[in-house]
Amino acid sequence: MVRGKGFKIRLQLDKPKLQSLIIKKKRLIQRNIKSVVQKEVIPHVIDLIMEGYDDLAQLADQGAGQDDPSRPSEWREIFRAHLFESANKSFKAKKEFISLGIGDRAFLGDLGTFVDKEDAEPLHWMVFFLEGMVGEFALITPDTYEKLKPNKTFDDSWGRFEDEPVFMIERKAYFAQGFNDIIPWEQVRHPFSGVRPPDIFANALAQLNMRPFLKKAIKAAIEGREI
Repeated sequence: MVRGKGFKIRLQLDKPKLQSLIIKKKRLIQRNIKSVVQKEVIPHVIDLIMEGYDDLAQLADQGAGQDDPSRPSEWREIFRAHLFESANKSFKAKKEFISLGIGDRAFLGDLGTFVDKEDAEPLHWMVFFLEGMVGEFALITPDTYEKLKPNKTFDDSWGRFEDEPVFMIERKAYFAQGFNDIIPWEQVRHPFSGVRPPDIFANALAQLNMRPFLKKAIKAAIEGREI
């Protein structure tokens, strides 16, 4: 009820109705934020992560190039699809609480603390790039091996990847066997050898600005719209 006299106004609110209105708006805001996170924030975050991923791909392509089946550009769509799958599985929304996890240690599979160098699974291989490749390695293709050991035949079973048989050899072993005298080390050195782990997830998080997304969700709720 509103009573007015001069410039004095007294406003008496119906508390139950007001509380009901606040609760209704609050719930709409929560639903809108959840929707915006799922529809817009997740794709945006993944785009930011993929920017870092593409930087890795460029580094790899400048090194071993097309002879390296492990280069990130080969697995780009697989990696991106795995990001969406991981995001959707980890997404939780309960009242005021929303959580989303991408890029933890289990992201590429249950690998423990060691990745088998014989593992050909693309997502597992990416662990070397994302956590850093300790030591110096050369990438040996069948053609390279024939030059290094002309009297021996390359065994396809040595290959890490089924369709493109290549294998890795450490720098110490490469020099110890005299291979550097035949093909200089830098010609076969893997581009990620000794590279510090590039944290493409932390970099993406640092670039993320949630404010525009939250403002959009709240504005729509105030206007009575559900996103």
